[in-house]
Amino acid sequence: MRFDRPQVSARMREGTRAGAMTEGIRYLYSVPQLRSLMFLVIGVTLFGWSYIVNLPVVAGMLLHGDASEFSALLSANGAGALLAALTQATYAGRLDGRKMLFVGAGVFIVALGALSFIHTLWQAVVVLVMIGWGIITFFITANTTLQRRVPDHLRGRVMSIYSFAFAGLFPFGSLLAGWVASRFGVADAFRLNALLLLIVTIPAFLFVRKLPRLSTSQSESV
Repeated sequence: MRFDRPQVSARMREGTRAGAMTEGIRYLYSVPQLRSLMFLVIGVTLFGWSYIVNLPVVAGMLLHGDASEFSALLSANGAGALLAALTQATYAGRLDGRKMLFVGAGVFIVALGALSFIHTLWQAVVVLVMIGWGIITFFITANTTLQRRVPDHLRGRVMSIYSFAFAGLFPFGSLLAGWVASRFGVADAFRLNALLLLIVTIPAFLFVRKLPRLSTSQSESV
């Protein structure tokens, strides 16, 4: 990576790690746009990302299949994720980041709800392509939005908070998804998670749409 601006030597860290993390949390909380974004990331991690743990049950119980059906589901999910990555890489400069966050989340929620009604393999493949595209579009956009709009001296600690929300909360969401699936069935688990995501996403959308856009720099309005 080549930068036009002169390189600046790393600033010595002052204070404790806990203090540094607290500073990052305070910064995120002080910016309503970024606070809402992290709220969405936490919601999608807890109630959305965990769909993956129930795919073996979809293959075995909903589709009455075996390893072949499970492989097809994973392949479809991966194809959707690849399509999302290629879309972002090709059109990132022309896409509205705020819009893509909610488009990705919306596609994911609709597809997650639809997954609870599938009966055939081709239906599951189509839905999982949408799921893969939606969730990866959301997370790529969330990640790049934070990295571009956070001050340099806070980026490391803010991204560590994002990493905790993205990866650290996944096991708890998986436990919830597995428990609901074992207690009420996998279809109800998908419906419940889709409903919970709607409850998280709609208020965030209504709140964020009233806020001005953040800038990646003082001279650039985004």
